[in-house]
Amino acid sequence: MSSLFLFLCSLTVAFAAGGSSGDSLAGDTNPFSPRASLIRYWNKQISSNAPKPSFLLSKASPLNAVDAAAFSKLASRNALSAHLPSFCAAAGLLCFPDLAPSLEKHDKDSDFTGYSNRNFSNYGTDRLGAVDMFKKYSEGENIPVDSFRRYSRNAAGHNDKFDSYGPEGNVVDQSFNSYGVGATGGTGEFKNYNREVNVPNLGFNNYGAEGNGRGHKFSSYTDSTNSGGEKFSSYGRNENGSPNEFKNYATDSNVIGSDFSGYGQGANGANDSFTNYGVNGNVPENTFRSYGDGGNGAVENFANYRDQSNVGDDSFQSYAKNSNSAKVNFANYGKSFNEGTDKFSLYGQGAQGQSIGFKIYGVNNTFKDYAKKSEVSFARYTSRSEAQAAAAEAAKGSGSR
Repeated sequence: MSSLFLFLCSLTVAFAAGGSSGDSLAGDTNPFSPRASLIRYWNKQISSNAPKPSFLLSKASPLNAVDAAAFSKLASRNALSAHLPSFCAAAGLLCFPDLAPSLEKHDKDSDFTGYSNRNFSNYGTDRLGAVDMFKKYSEGENIPVDSFRRYSRNAAGHNDKFDSYGPEGNVVDQSFNSYGVGATGGTGEFKNYNREVNVPNLGFNNYGAEGNGRGHKFSSYTDSTNSGGEKFSSYGRNENGSPNEFKNYATDSNVIGSDFSGYGQGANGANDSFTNYGVNGNVPENTFRSYGDGGNGAVENFANYRDQSNVGDDSFQSYAKNSNSAKVNFANYGKSFNEGTDKFSLYGQGAQGQSIGFKIYGVNNTFKDYAKKSEVSFARYTSRSEAQAAAAEAAKGSGSR
């Protein structure tokens, strides 16, 4: 960063000694500005009457002499990084935050309000009880980068609440790695998370793995969000008796992709519910791969899933594979006005004692190599012929009025 800064400042410092000409200050009222210095340097070194390149002139540093001197002094002391936001703002630069691990210590209940661009690493490890609240975190930020790594690891009865986290942001990058691993009890709750965000990139990796009785709730997650993707990798792996709830997830969103890979793998007594997931969305793309693989006694419910959405696709690959006594219910699933595609591949392969039910299920669905079809019940399953007949009847009724 200091070499880049010195280059920018050199337009003010090094070129100031250059000669002047009659047109060197055309359009510049300050003869000491970087642009004026650059023009003088150009006139001295380039003996041509050709027009000066506007692109090059536009790259001149906007720093004034006072700022240039102040930031040069900080750079010479290797202290510029502590003033990076103010330097980038003054120099008109797009700078990404330095996400070095935070060394902050918090031994009691903490309330984080108005934070942004922070890295919480090893935060809350082995904590007993307590509540941490993140409210209006990274609100309205442009290209915010937030990282939570090994958060609440091996904690007991520790509650985390994220309320209005990252709303109205642009090109959001937020990651949770090894969050709540090995934790017992307590709850991690995300409410109004990334609402009205443009192009989010959200990642939950190894979230809540090997936890015991720790609940996770996502309420009003990425509502009214545009484009972007969310990935849940090894979420709840090998956990025991931990409920996970997704409610009003990606409602009214536009082209949002969700990828669940290895979710609940090897978990015991998992209880997962997806309610009002992707409702009224436009082209939602959801992929579940190796979800609940090797799990025992899991209960999973999908209610009002992708209801009234426009097109969109869902793919379930190797879902509940090698599981034992899994109960999965799909109620009012995929009943969209403009049908999308649902694919079930190797669903329930190698599973024992499974119970899977589809109630009020949508159209345009593919079941490939669906294991033990005799153990699957379908109630009010909409076939393509029924959908076409209903559409024709609706068109006939509207034409007669």
